[in-house]
Amino acid sequence: MTLIEILVVVAIIAVLIAVAIPNMQRAQINGNESQTICELRLFTSIQNMFFLGDSDNDDSYDFATTLAELEAFGKIDPTLATGTKKGYVHDLSVVDPLTGWVIQSDPETPGSTGLRYFYVDQTGVVRFSLTQRAIATDPV
Repeated sequence: MTLIEILVVVAIIAVLIAVAIPNMQRAQINGNESQTICELRLFTSIQNMFFLGDSDNDDSYDFATTLAELEAFGKIDPTLATGTKKGYVHDLSVVDPLTGWVIQSDPETPGSTGLRYFYVDQTGVVRFSLTQRAIATDPV
């Protein structure tokens, strides 16, 4: 092989890498967002189970107030209970333990680990925002 042939091969490889890396990053972001949506649906189901089963044994039908409570309930893994998983940070807020809760999931590094901000409450409807923390009035 001559030097020119080697340079052509290196140039072709460089072009392939330049095309592949952004596609791989986008695939990673899509995967993180899909995983987060699944986790939000999981949170909805688990909160309903927690509520209906009086899982904290306090003789009151109420929702879990922390992710640690849901982990102790045995329905979420320890990694998810920390609030951070697959590039997203999950924040559980209880509006009223008897009537409602909210989980907002934000990208750990916006633009890098995720593009959308997510929201779900006791209704189970997952909402999102592209620019800021999602709220109850954002699109589905």
